[in-house]
Amino acid sequence: MAVGLTTQPTLNKGQTRVLFTGLYEPGFDVTRDGQRFLMMLANEKQAATQVNVVLNCFEDLKRRVAQAPKK
Repeated sequence: MAVGLTTQPTLNKGQTRVLFTGLYEPGFDVTRDGQRFLMMLANEKQAATQVNVVLNCFEDLKRRVAQAPKK
């Protein structure tokens, strides 16, 4: 849920609204710039058995681009 706030001239709240619909796994994270949420959508039929985390993805991408055939 989300609600808009104004602080001038006094504290006022706006309408409450739904941000996300659906079933999500517990827990979430927010990007450093505060613009996006990272959440895992729950699979109602089967629980997640594996999560893949890619570290240093930009280094890997640079390596792959450098190895790619030149056009």
